[in-house]
Formats: sequence, C-alpha cells, structure tokens
Amino acid sequence: MSESMVCGIDVGGPRKGYHICVLNGTRVELLAHATEPRELIRLLQIHTAHRGQYIQAIAVDGPARAQRATATIRATEAELARRGYRVLYTPEERPEPDHWMSRSEAIHRECRKAFRDATMLETYPTAVSDRLFGLDAEFPLSLLQEKSKRKQVADYLDAYLCALAAQRFICGEAEILEDSGRDNKSQCKLVLPQFTITRATLSFLIRGNNVLLGMKKKGFGAGYWNGFGGKIEPGETPKQAAVREIQEECGLHALELSPAGKLYFHFDDDPRRIEGYLFRTSRFTGDPVETAEMRPSWFSIKDLPFEQMWEDDRFWLPYVLQGKTIHGTFRFKARKMQDYSLDIVD
Repeated sequence: MSESMVCGIDVGGPRKGYHICVLNGTRVELLAHATEPRELIRLLQIHTAHRGQYIQAIAVDGPARAQRATATIRATEAELARRGYRVLYTPEERPEPDHWMSRSEAIHRECRKAFRDATMLETYPTAVSDRLFGLDAEFPLSLLQEKSKRKQVADYLDAYLCALAAQRFICGEAEILEDSGRDNKSQCKLVLPQFTITRATLSFLIRGNNVLLGMKKKGFGAGYWNGFGGKIEPGETPKQAAVREIQEECGLHALELSPAGKLYFHFDDDPRRIEGYLFRTSRFTGDPVETAEMRPSWFSIKDLPFEQMWEDDRFWLPYVLQGKTIHGTFRFKARKMQDYSLDIVD
C-alpha cells in the first residue's frame, strides 16, 4: 500500500472530548486527545507540516451537521439500522451546543477550514469493526503509556477504526452510503471498508458421544476432515443454507439446527475472506452417504482427527461440541495459521 496520511476522529461530549488517530500508510503515527477542536486542529497542522505531507481524508464518527434537514430519518442512518446496528439518529431539532452531535459538527467545520484538500467523511466504528478482514496496521503499544491513556483505550480504538475507514476510502475499497435530498448537501458520505466476502455455513451433526465429519474430496479444503457446509446462496438465510448443504453433502435432513456462533477467516496470500455461521444438531433423519463433495464418517468427540483438520479446529471445535457458543477470527498464510482470537460464551 502506498503511503497516504489519513485521520480518524472519535467524538465525545465536553468531558470526553475528541480522540484522533493518524495513519501514515499502515503505521499508526499519532494518537491524541483534547477537549476542544482547535487544539487538535493545531496539533494536526504541526504534524503534517513536520512530515511534509497532507491529510488526504478525515473520517469522523459523527454527522457533519447536528440536525437533519427534513423530518425523515437520514438515509444513511436508516440503512445502518436496517442492518441491525443501534443508531443514535441525527435529530430534527438542533441539539444543545455541548451535545456530542453539535461537537461533531464543530470538528467537521474546523477540519474543512484547516485542511481544504482533505476529503471529509463520516463513518460508524461499530460497523467498521465488523469488517476488519485483513486490515492490519502497526499500533505501537508505547503510545498508550500512562494510566490516563489506558482508561481511554476504547476511544482511541474507535479513532483508529475511523482512520481505517478513511484509508480504505483512499484505496478505493470502501462502501459508500449517501443521504438523499437536502441531507445529501449538508452531510458527508458515510464510508465503511468493503471486501468481497463469502458468507458460508458450517454444521456439526452429533449422535451421542460421536460427531459426523466429512473428508473433503475436492476444492477448497480438500484432504481435510470438516463439518458440512458451504456458501449461502442469494435469498437464503444462514439456517436454510445449512440445511441444504447438509442434505447435499451427506444425504441427511436436519430437523433442527442450533446456532453455535460465527467464525471469520482471512488469508494473507488469497483474496478469500469468509464469514462462517456455525450450527449443531442432534436431530436429523436418514443415513450418511458419500457424495461428490464429501466422504462422511463418525468420530468419537474425545478422539477427533485434528492432524487431518484445519489447524484452527482444535481451538474452537471442542467448545461447540460441548454446547457452547464461540466467536473466532483466524488469519492464515499458505494454509498455516498466523494468529487468532477466540471468544467462548457459556
């Protein structure tokens, strides 16, 4: 990635203030906090002058105008709500000057005046955090030195997520949401990182102390034992896709599927990014049959063939088979796991 300087800004009320993160390429180059916009603007001006660079884009986690232009909810916010996010809607009436949306408008205004060549953007850190496939950057822990900064880690992280959204916009890898009507003129584009994502299912059929696995015979993952699943087709829910894939791959009909969490995979040497929905069931009919895709076989839950499975399976699969819910993210290179995170929920 070519070197480009972008900035992300997390907006809070008067006591919380503003937190900024400057990315230069993939490096976090500056974290800063102040209660007033002009203090941060001045710091950014000094920083860019010292580096001899200009800021190409600034993404703020709040609106460019503190009140919407019409009685109708902004289109960008309505779309985020439709996707399941909890949205604090821009009000129809102007809020008080110390309201965080008024402060968001203030930082947008000051940034436009100070950095006329920068593209001003709006973003939504919670949605950005759901799109972190392969978005690695260097985050020096030394920048969080001192107790006061550690207390503000969540705010600095939101500023960092805003900066990532700005970075992907510059790289042409962003989803752009825009308002309509008069809001389109007064508000900024709302940007989120965008990748080609494969949404898929992975299901495990349990019978007593045994679980049915399939040896993948061809395609992605060939030569590994795995659960049963595949891509979610347009118009399908994850559960509908899981039922279909089980039928197609081993001939069984799942009567009931229980959600067991979600897995995210990204591959450093492959554009493949996978969002996987996990299911388990002990209620199904039929007998397993070999198909063109899979050769099924029963295994004791206590003696799983981990040496012939994807490397990540040993870390999360036992919990799924115990009835727990898990959320995991795994990064691979040349079929070798590089790093991972795992959340185990009772």
